[in-house]
This record gives sequence, C-alpha cells and structure tokens, in this order.
Amino acid sequence: MTSHDAGRIGGRLGGQMVKEMVRMALEANRPKGRS
Repeated sequence: MTSHDAGRIGGRLGGQMVKEMVRMALEANRPKGRS
C-alpha cells in the first residue's frame, strides 16, 4: 500500500471530522458580526 493509498483511505475515514474541525476554526476566527 502506497502512502497515496493510505492518504485516500485516511481522508475517507477522517474527512468528516477534519471538515468539522476546519469549520469550527473558521467560525472561531470570523468576526462576530452576524449570528
């Protein structure tokens, strides 16, 4: 198994968690102008 394959599998498994973490980080960094 190549590292590319491992990354693809890891991306499928953890992609949702990563997207959620990124979304929360963006929300935290965004000015609190609107709810």
